[in-house]
Amino acid sequence: MKKTILSSKGLSAWAIAAAMAVAVVSCDKNDNPVTPTGPTGDLTVSDQTVSQDMITVGKVNMSQEGWVVVHKSNGNGGPIIPDIISVPKQVDAGTSDSVKVQLDSTVSLQDGDTVWVMLHTDNGTEGQYEFDGQNGLDAPLLNSDSSLVMKSIIVSKPSVTADDQPVNNHEITIAKVNAGTDGWLVVHNDNGLGGMVLPGDVGKTHVQAGENTNVVVKLDSTVTFNTGQKLFLMLHIDADPVGEYDFPGVDVPEIFGTAQDIVLTSITVQ
Repeated sequence: MKKTILSSKGLSAWAIAAAMAVAVVSCDKNDNPVTPTGPTGDLTVSDQTVSQDMITVGKVNMSQEGWVVVHKSNGNGGPIIPDIISVPKQVDAGTSDSVKVQLDSTVSLQDGDTVWVMLHTDNGTEGQYEFDGQNGLDAPLLNSDSSLVMKSIIVSKPSVTADDQPVNNHEITIAKVNAGTDGWLVVHNDNGLGGMVLPGDVGKTHVQAGENTNVVVKLDSTVTFNTGQKLFLMLHIDADPVGEYDFPGVDVPEIFGTAQDIVLTSITVQ
């Protein structure tokens, strides 16, 4: 016999799409589940601070070549299907570590949003992601228990948290930097009108991926900083060559949500 798995809340768009795609469990004559005979897989992915709108999937295991994609949450414990919010990432058969999946540049995410990472087959035109929830192509993958291979994670925005403060000994202290990857905390000066001077900076320091607290930035000793002026704190990535600040260049500002959402804050010199 066959049992079609549907949402307990009824025929939601998610349940219909999943059921039409692959959510079918085969049973033997004694009603015992049978291990799927088609392609299978599994994945490991955790909540994370996102860098450059890129989701990092810790491990992907596929019996055949397939796809890793990201879906938005429907708010009811499942993904929105069939739409995806990422560039489909093709992955070879076998085990792949630290798989990077680029989010679509047109999708706007908020700090703390839930997204779903899912594995799909590549059973249509090779190298072309074709899943639409109806055509049977590139359907979501099953694991050895005949469950859809998907996991929800919470995505966090890289951030810089700092208080207004005086400049003492040409240094300022930044309370916290939450970075998605190793990078740079860069200080840009006030242009005298409350705006930011770019691309030049008046100080920078290296930060590690994760949470950095009480980050001290040494400022340019040749520059005078006046009470009431602003200092702009911008997070940049550290691309190759690692450890060398290159901006304008490869060490571009960190972004989140859209290509315009630069991770930036400002403080006032006291």
